[in-house]
Amino acid sequence: MKQKIENKTPLTKDELSERLNASFEAFRQKNNHNFQMMMDKFDERFIKFSNLILTAIDPLIKDVETRREDGEIATALEHS
Repeated sequence: MKQKIENKTPLTKDELSERLNASFEAFRQKNNHNFQMMMDKFDERFIKFSNLILTAIDPLIKDVETRREDGEIATALEHS
């Protein structure tokens, strides 16, 4: 159980300001860290998704290229 520690001397305006600034800075750093982690996860997921799409489309592109080449060969044979 936490015990409440009572401070008999009140904080001065400067001490309070210092503590608040330190607290705000810690809060900012934590938020920046969390945001960076979120962005890293987003980048990782985007890369995986892009790779999945490219993996699925690559065979289709090769098939289209093969058909185009076959069409060119057939056209060349017809004109010979």
